Amino acid sequence: MKLNVCWLMDRKPGHLTKVKGVLKALSYHATINLQKIPINWKPSFARTIIPRIPLMPVEICLGSKISHPIDLIISAGGYTEWANAKLAHKYNVPNIFMGSNRICKPAEFTILPRLDPSDLANVITLDYVPSEFDATMIKESATAELPHMIGRYWTILIGGDGSGCIWSLEDHKKHAVNLIREAKVANVKIIAVSSRRTGVKAELIWKDILEESMQLALGVWYSEANQSAQPSIAALMGVAEMIIVTEDSASMINEAVASGLPVITINPKISNLDTLQENMLFALSKNHRIIRIGNTYSQLREHKITHFNAIDPEWHKEYGSQLLTRLHIKRII
Repeated sequence: MKLNVCWLMDRKPGHLTKVKGVLKALSYHATINLQKIPINWKPSFARTIIPRIPLMPVEICLGSKISHPIDLIISAGGYTEWANAKLAHKYNVPNIFMGSNRICKPAEFTILPRLDPSDLANVITLDYVPSEFDATMIKESATAELPHMIGRYWTILIGGDGSGCIWSLEDHKKHAVNLIREAKVANVKIIAVSSRRTGVKAELIWKDILEESMQLALGVWYSEANQSAQPSIAALMGVAEMIIVTEDSASMINEAVASGLPVITINPKISNLDTLQENMLFALSKNHRIIRIGNTYSQLREHKITHFNAIDPEWHKEYGSQLLTRLHIKRII
């Protein structure tokens, strides 16, 4: 089965990883012929004005020309919402949109994957956000990229301000110190990974404290990304026996969950999570996909790996089958 997919893209990593997860799920059942169309709103505020003007051509925001045939349109994020709906209507093809409906009506989309339950017939309710990650992927990546790392490791994915979390430098320091203490008790080494949200000052705190403690097995710092080749996130997860991740990043949390490893989430002193983020974390915790410890690292001693409800290693395959059934795509070549 061949599937001609048109991916409408913005520039946000979290949105891109969602679509990559859906495409991987579909690829278990179809050969994907993919075209990527960037969405460009110039000026940026035009995306809230132009969609409200009747008969405005969708081509006004397309960064390149669309090739035919098209069997499916897919996108994530509000930047792409209007173009997704307009193109699906124009070419009479099904579409998938991941995000909140702020401009278009839900009925303009064939499938709306969402975390929150809904009575809408086109909503597929998930308890985690799709991504490329699964148990096989991370192990293969680790074997290929980090074959020399044989031992016991915890990988921590460090975020920063966002989704209602405000990280002070003191927060970062306390978390680093507490993590080191528990790692020593467990006799494991630490792999630390920072992100664009972390900031150079916070990175230095983690780096200095971890290096001084002699518990740092590997540090992958966002500020040094252009200075040397760095292992992929998948590989850094694949060598670990547990993932620790800050609660400000939905994409990092869901990538960790998709890995099939035990996942611990942490937060700063000021953590007033927005509703969507809190609902997601609540659902993941309720389903035993994660354990939320805040800054109480002593809980790491109390929880065993068996307390986690690890995601099915072949979750992409099952999800892809569900999507194709809902899309009613039967095109065989």
